[in-house]
Amino acid sequence: MKNMKRFTKTVPLIVCMMGFGGMAFAQQCKVAVVNMQEAITGSNEGKAQSGKFDARVREWKNKIDVIQREIDNARRQLQGQSGRPNTADINELNKTIVEKTRELAQTTGDAQKDVDVYRDSLLAPVQKSATEIAKAVATERGIDSVVDSSSPTTSSFQIPAGGNCDITSEVKTRMNAKFTTLADPAK
Repeated sequence: MKNMKRFTKTVPLIVCMMGFGGMAFAQQCKVAVVNMQEAITGSNEGKAQSGKFDARVREWKNKIDVIQREIDNARRQLQGQSGRPNTADINELNKTIVEKTRELAQTTGDAQKDVDVYRDSLLAPVQKSATEIAKAVATERGIDSVVDSSSPTTSSFQIPAGGNCDITSEVKTRMNAKFTTLADPAK
């Protein structure tokens, strides 16, 4: 009975401590959350790099489209041979289709590798800038660490209730200010 009285007095004390602890957490975050993908691709610099990337992709797409049209033309010609089959023509068209299909596969693979490397080269400086700015914002706010919410390894991370723990918009705003200054020599 005596232990039960202590327990009933302790429970409200624990609940009260949890309530005050939650208020303290709401005022100060220990972990900042930033969606790096949004900060990078949504920033002015990220958008500028996106245009360059899109142009590179269009170049590869045009090359691939030419090869695909050659394959399609050879197939149409092959289908047109059904009325009066000429073995030499059929063999030549089949050879063209096989060669162009190999060329298409090779070109598609080359394109994928090239655009991956090109994207990484374009975004690496933007990502570095975003990381530096996120660290600076966290330091200014007295936050111990930063978590990238766009990373698949942190997808289960919960943004704490209360407090302003998401610094994505601040990072993007500072990136835009920095990019504007770098892009305009008059500033």
